[in-house]
Amino acid sequence: MCQAPLGAPAATQLLDWLIAYGVKQVLAFGNAGAIADLPENAMFIPTKAIRDEGTSFHYLEDSLMVDLNTAFLGQVEDVITELDYQYDEVTTWTTDAFFRETSEKVK
Repeated sequence: MCQAPLGAPAATQLLDWLIAYGVKQVLAFGNAGAIADLPENAMFIPTKAIRDEGTSFHYLEDSLMVDLNTAFLGQVEDVITELDYQYDEVTTWTTDAFFRETSEKVK
């Protein structure tokens, strides 16, 4: 268990080190901002991400979106359901430019 630093390049550097040390699976938890009003303490499971940063393009083929690993998501959803927690599946938007999330881009 470790705390990742803020920002994709720094977090990925840590992840690369963990993989080099033999880590085979990683489960990340966190919080994020939102572009819509949401209820307090809501739980969301990202199933895909809109890619708007530069780091992920060094690890995956170019595409606007990436789908998360469905087998891994299934394991996470099984545990959350077993614990009787409520959650929603969502699409996330990865960006390193926090103040570039314009209304036009959101549309």
